[in-house]
Amino acid sequence: MTPARKLLTTTSLVSISLSAAARRLRLGQPTMSRRIHELELQVGEPLFNRLSQGSPLTLVGQRLLPAAQRMAEWAAEAQVNLNPGSLHRAQGTVRIAAPPGVAAEMLLPLVARLRVTHTDLQIQLLVGVEPLNLTRGEADLALRMRRPSDPDLEILDQVSSALVAWSAPSYLARLPARPRPDQIDWIAWAPDYEHLPLNRELQSLIPNFKPAFTSDDFLVMIAACRAGVGALLLARAMMRRALPQDVVPIPLAPAFNLDAELFLVAHKRHRQLGKLQPVIAVIREDFEEIRRSAMRESLKRKSTSVSKRAGAG
Repeated sequence: MTPARKLLTTTSLVSISLSAAARRLRLGQPTMSRRIHELELQVGEPLFNRLSQGSPLTLVGQRLLPAAQRMAEWAAEAQVNLNPGSLHRAQGTVRIAAPPGVAAEMLLPLVARLRVTHTDLQIQLLVGVEPLNLTRGEADLALRMRRPSDPDLEILDQVSSALVAWSAPSYLARLPARPRPDQIDWIAWAPDYEHLPLNRELQSLIPNFKPAFTSDDFLVMIAACRAGVGALLLARAMMRRALPQDVVPIPLAPAFNLDAELFLVAHKRHRQLGKLQPVIAVIREDFEEIRRSAMRESLKRKSTSVSKRAGAG
């Protein structure tokens, strides 16, 4: 491996563990450790502090980091410039970064559609709770729950959907008719991911919030909800395909008045690449369906509320 490529490896280790960086780079942990060791031998100094809870950069590593990040950005731009035909052809690999729930519920059906209409495209889903760096070419497109702050990134579309508490019917049967949020056994992200929107929303709603069950795996959280462990807060329209089949909404008192946002994001340099256009188009179509679904739900709730008031009168 060249020194430049080894330097690029270091950019994937900042603020995350060695094992997490290895997974991101699709490498085995021994390979990752060997590459770091080889680079440290060439530099003549240790670049990482090996701690039980991560591998923070040493002072030497911190001085090298800006150059390594710029090299990653140049490599991503060079890949585009060296293949000018990619500006127009809808072929090749498209890497989409997305949170686990969005990838499973939204993107997989869209990938199936693309495999029928665009057989020259290969879709790679990069699933994780932390955003990948589009400037450094870690992904081509991203679906994010937060608005990006990087001025080099462009929001291609965005959508919002009402947050709803979901549970198995067996769990709902154990609750009062209209439970308060603090009476719910909430399923949430594990402590390492307390900064994510789900936990932050619950913390803002419930004083001294303590979840009943936590996990660092979204699929486990879904399974816990379906098993009757407790309730999970999810966006109704974004999870409209599979989740409502075996879980039900909880009629909270007072009702939540919160929305989840989702942003389709690309780097400005890559936004016009031909291979991205079919993918952007199908995601935008799905966003439009989410907006229509959210509108139907809003009208339904307003109609129900008016009917209840009329009956009370």
